[in-house]
Amino acid sequence: MPANNTYAWTISALDTYPTHESKTDVVHTIHWRLDGTDANNNSSGIYGSLPIKYDANTSYTAFSSLTKNAVESWVETALGAEQIIALKTNIDNSINLIVTPTTVSKSAPWLSANT
Repeated sequence: MPANNTYAWTISALDTYPTHESKTDVVHTIHWRLDGTDANNNSSGIYGSLPIKYDANTSYTAFSSLTKNAVESWVETALGAEQIIALKTNIDNSINLIVTPTTVSKSAPWLSANT
């Protein structure tokens, strides 16, 4: 991964069960986006959804007490370091194609001719 690219998580939505095992608003799916930006503000991102299984044997955080950092940590833990590296590599490759495209679409020359 290029050292000058930065990455940021966005949590766009949390799907919840209204009630589950006597708890309320239990998160079961996290909708996330990982964006990367290079030093020249070229950017790309990847969007995904992650199912979360409620485990009654672990600590429960009330929905209203969830923080961005906590939910991002859930995503990072569930995906694992190897998958996060792969996501960042895909983002880097997309940014590289913006900077140095391997193909360019052009209008047919007769469509732009002055007639």
